[in-house]
Amino acid sequence: MVMAEVLFKSLQLVLLGIIVFWLWRVGRKHGLTRQQGWRVIWLGFVIILFGSLVDIADTSAWLSQSSRVGAIFNLFLLKMLCYVAGSAWLAWGFWRWMPNIAELLQTHQQLCGEDSLFCNAPARASELQLMNTRLEEEIQRRKQAEVRFQQEKERQYVTLQAINDGLVTTDIDGHVDYINPAGESLTGWQNGSAIGQHYLVVCKRLDKYSSETLTDLLTLCLREGAAAHLDDAVLTHEDGQEFNINISLAPLRDSKGQTTGAALILNDLTEVMGIARQLGYQASHDMLTGLVNRREFERLLESAIRAVRNSDARYVMLYIDLDRFKLINDSCGHRAGDELLIGLAAQIKQQVPGPDIVARLGGDEFGVLLSDCSLSEAVAIAEKLQQMLREFHFSWQDKNFDIGASIGVVPIDKNMRRFTDVMTAADIACYVAKDLGRNRLHVYSTDDKEVEHHHGEMVWVHRITQAFEDGRFFLYAQPIVAQANWTGEPSHYEILIRMQSPEGELISPMSFIPGAETYNLMPTIDRWVLRTALGYLREAQGPADRPPINCTINLSGQSLNDEHFLAFVIEQFHELDVIPDCICFEITETAAISNLGRAMHFIERLRRIGCRFALDDFGTGVSSLTYLKNLNIDYLKIDGSFIRGLVHDVVDYTMVESINQIAHVMGLQTIAEFVESEAIIEALKNLQVDYLQGYAIGRPIPLQEVLAQVSRQQTAAAC
Repeated sequence: MVMAEVLFKSLQLVLLGIIVFWLWRVGRKHGLTRQQGWRVIWLGFVIILFGSLVDIADTSAWLSQSSRVGAIFNLFLLKMLCYVAGSAWLAWGFWRWMPNIAELLQTHQQLCGEDSLFCNAPARASELQLMNTRLEEEIQRRKQAEVRFQQEKERQYVTLQAINDGLVTTDIDGHVDYINPAGESLTGWQNGSAIGQHYLVVCKRLDKYSSETLTDLLTLCLREGAAAHLDDAVLTHEDGQEFNINISLAPLRDSKGQTTGAALILNDLTEVMGIARQLGYQASHDMLTGLVNRREFERLLESAIRAVRNSDARYVMLYIDLDRFKLINDSCGHRAGDELLIGLAAQIKQQVPGPDIVARLGGDEFGVLLSDCSLSEAVAIAEKLQQMLREFHFSWQDKNFDIGASIGVVPIDKNMRRFTDVMTAADIACYVAKDLGRNRLHVYSTDDKEVEHHHGEMVWVHRITQAFEDGRFFLYAQPIVAQANWTGEPSHYEILIRMQSPEGELISPMSFIPGAETYNLMPTIDRWVLRTALGYLREAQGPADRPPINCTINLSGQSLNDEHFLAFVIEQFHELDVIPDCICFEITETAAISNLGRAMHFIERLRRIGCRFALDDFGTGVSSLTYLKNLNIDYLKIDGSFIRGLVHDVVDYTMVESINQIAHVMGLQTIAEFVESEAIIEALKNLQVDYLQGYAIGRPIPLQEVLAQVSRQQTAAAC
């Protein structure tokens, strides 16, 4: 019996040991060892296990006869103490911490589920904690994304609401589901009233062509998902206001790429088109009068020329040049001139049939292009215009002016290839009208002698301009000698201009000067002559005090009347450092008398710095003797027409004698030009004319050769 009891208690000890070990392992595996209640319970089992061990020892002591009673009693007490203490410890642990342990087990069950037996709860807890952290981060990220999405959505909404382009979106059936304020303004649908309406209802005020095209394009966009564009549409409001718009269409797609609707962008071009029209108007019209400007007139004229060349169309151009505009502009100011032009433009427009073109071509020049008009009808219109202009009276600040005009009439024919041909013909016809006495009209004709003459002068204008560009102007010098020593050295030289043709031939001034005078090119020529001559003189002068020769330079009446020419002359003397007393200016009698006050001022100003003056072509003017005493000059050049006939014509001889005597009485010296024979020289010596000039004295040679020759002679004499 005792052995069986020992065996039983040994099994009990093993079982308790297994329980303690299992509890310890499970506790460590599932993290229960960190819980105080678990450790108390486990410790209670350990104490009981120890008591069971003591119990076995106690039983073994009974079997041993040698054991003392006291030792057995002590083992018994220790055994009982262990059982009691272990049981008490277990009871206290289960009572105090079992709910917490149950909660931990429940948590463990939740963590591990069905695999709770083999589940590592701490690892599972760490894994779940990591998952929880990631989940929280994902939630936070999604919240932030949602905030950003809302902000972006709000930003896009505000942007769509604020953009100037109209935006209309539709569903797959074409019903409007969004329209921004700009779209409402363009379509006239306010306060969201367009939502749910069909797009054709919203855009019903499009012009017919644009509406039909938009229908086709939107159908294409919705069915095939293709973008489209519609230009130059016109949208009209109920109040009649028109908007020029471009419409862009694009499909709207869902996440699967399926078309769910369309977006219509309405680009308002009304202001841009308005500016473009205004710029177009300004580019083609004169801002002062409102008439077509020269550029547009030339374009229309080109079209008319093509029409005449390619069909039986009839066109006639009128070129109108006011006769007294400069007088009004100079005496009353530009404001008065502008008012005059505005009034005349309106009057001319009233006199011209409606479809025909009236243009302002220049300061006081107007052009009229008559379509489907015969020459006789055009002449009648021109005469009516001329009568109106003749009767037009202009008043400005208590001053009254009469206005006249010269009109050139040009029938456009198939021989005119460019607008310049027509404009040139019109210019020539107008000049002929002016030459015939102003306030007239002249019809252009290719076989008209007057037209042919003026056309020749206009051709010279181009040739002169081209010669300047090509450097084909040259200066020559002709000697002037004292008759007392006419075989000796010249006292001075007259500077003469020559033009060279492209082929190298020299062209006489008598060929191109008339055209230059007609078209006001003489100031340009005079400036070139003065600047070039002084430059040559300065170059030949070198370190000396003065140039090697004295020169006379011709000035035109146009240069005398140029208010800037006097300053130019003085500036050239200073700039080129040539002393003025080596220069004598020749002005014609006609030029001096035509503007006596300006001529007197010009002469006096230059005489003060040392220049001298000669009155050229004397004897041809009707008022020579009347004005001669008012001009402070040094020489009289007797006109060559008297010199040529001096030997054979008593009248010419008497005229030369009279002019010479009058000049000497006034203290002037005389110069005879066109001296071409020994007989003329002898006659002039008998008349005691002071200086001689002509082919019998010396022919013109290049100025640079003269300067080089004289310089060599002076150098040789000095040695």
